[in-house]
Amino acid sequence: MLKSTCWACTKFSDYLRGTPKPDSGSLEELAAWEAKAKEKSIRYWLVEEGLDYLQDFVFWPFRTIKNLGGYIDNRWLTKTHALTSRLKKGEWYDMDTRLRHALFDELVNFVEIEQAWMTVVCSEEDWKKYKGPWMRQLFRIRTWRCPEAGLKYLQWASELTCDENNYGKLSPFLGQPTLICQRFSKQLANG
Repeated sequence: MLKSTCWACTKFSDYLRGTPKPDSGSLEELAAWEAKAKEKSIRYWLVEEGLDYLQDFVFWPFRTIKNLGGYIDNRWLTKTHALTSRLKKGEWYDMDTRLRHALFDELVNFVEIEQAWMTVVCSEEDWKKYKGPWMRQLFRIRTWRCPEAGLKYLQWASELTCDENNYGKLSPFLGQPTLICQRFSKQLANG
């Protein structure tokens, strides 16, 4: 999985702060940690604010170049601001044909690119399986696409069910697919 690159979340920052930062916790636990850490106000500011400023300064050139590469890719290569289709260029098509093809091509892109990416970043196993040279490039000339990973994500999402954590132990929707739970929960709330 992707590791945090925030300097304020390292062992060195825990040493500077004098209070180890928890990886996770309830709102109350995090508030208690923050109150305890702020007792050492200078050390707390040095880590939580000072290291952020320093990190922003050090990585400014890299971030600027990366953002420029992203702009070039989004504007002229992948054209994420526009609906495009794979219709033959130079031919005439009615508006309904252009819309239909553009929308279905974007649906394919959504599954093969965005949902595939969700599969990769949400699973250590899939991260290792699909990891390749495309992940280490500063400028990605083309968008990573994987129909298999996209369909795997959709299969996983289609099998989600309502559980006790989200709907309570007495919910009549326990074990039902989440789409049904959401639809009926909204209807019940509206009366």
